[in-house]
Amino acid sequence: MELGNTPLYAASDSWGFVRGSATWARGNSNLLDQVVAGIKNQGLLNTTGTFTSPVTISGMGAATLRLKLKVDSAAITSTAYTGTKIFSNTFEIIKSGSSVPSLQLFFDSAETLEGNDGALMYYKLSEIDPVKFGSAPNAMVESYSFVKSGVKKQTYTWAGGPKNNSWPSDNGRVTLDEITSLGQLCFRSVVRMDLDALIAINPSSATTINFLKTQCGSSIVYYNLAYMQNFAAPFYTTAKMGVTSNAQAGNDTVCNLAGSSLTYGLFDENGFVSDKTSVNQVPSGYPSPNLGTWNVDSAFLRTGTGYTSEAHDNTSSSYIDSLSTTEAAKLSFK
Repeated sequence: MELGNTPLYAASDSWGFVRGSATWARGNSNLLDQVVAGIKNQGLLNTTGTFTSPVTISGMGAATLRLKLKVDSAAITSTAYTGTKIFSNTFEIIKSGSSVPSLQLFFDSAETLEGNDGALMYYKLSEIDPVKFGSAPNAMVESYSFVKSGVKKQTYTWAGGPKNNSWPSDNGRVTLDEITSLGQLCFRSVVRMDLDALIAINPSSATTINFLKTQCGSSIVYYNLAYMQNFAAPFYTTAKMGVTSNAQAGNDTVCNLAGSSLTYGLFDENGFVSDKTSVNQVPSGYPSPNLGTWNVDSAFLRTGTGYTSEAHDNTSSSYIDSLSTTEAAKLSFK
């Protein structure tokens, strides 16, 4: 499992339910940083206008890069904020023969996210990495990064996963808060999964998975994860997770199955340390399970809910479902 700033490989497969969402978070962040750094390194940021360049991209083939600098975008909608925003700069990758981008980035500044509208990025997974995500031709990812009250926030939202014998999920969201005053990262995610697709991936576990379907009352379930991680080595991490049929906030069991809670999971730079760790057994130096404004329990209680009016923080099951319906138009290229 890749948690926050360092890869953490859990010894228990029970934590593997949410490995995909944790890995995506780092991949999204790195991709955004690389794109913005590449634009900055070209020395074009002090110019105005539209620039295009033909390129060949590994795995994608021939494409065109299009960069609009100090050319205001249209009013842009997003799942991560209400209303619209107008961005000063736009970057696009367009495959040859296509009129629709494979990646689209809107941003105000390559230097900072503070005091502006932040950075908003969209991309098709299957076109950015066709080898890894070729079985998910409709999967779209939205990434939004911004700063509020001194806290850097990032939200990664996706929809369109195929739920087949190689990919059991379709929709999900990850939210990250970098709390510099504590030197910690707060990670929260909800992933909608189809247990029938999980059977197709792992037929030998069909009996167990069918039991889980009965326990949960549905083949569609939601995997909730929250953790706090120290920025500094050895990257101590305290985590909490649960599985429900409605992304029920605060439920750290597998559909209320007796003895299924793994609270708390502990990780460090070497990977999985332990789980089923009681609050009094969490060692000193690890992020607090339950003390302070930012802690694992409070983060987990905010996971699976629309606990504020802030659009980027909504991880309720109804919202995750809406990414395929009423919110689908926002989760698209502009």
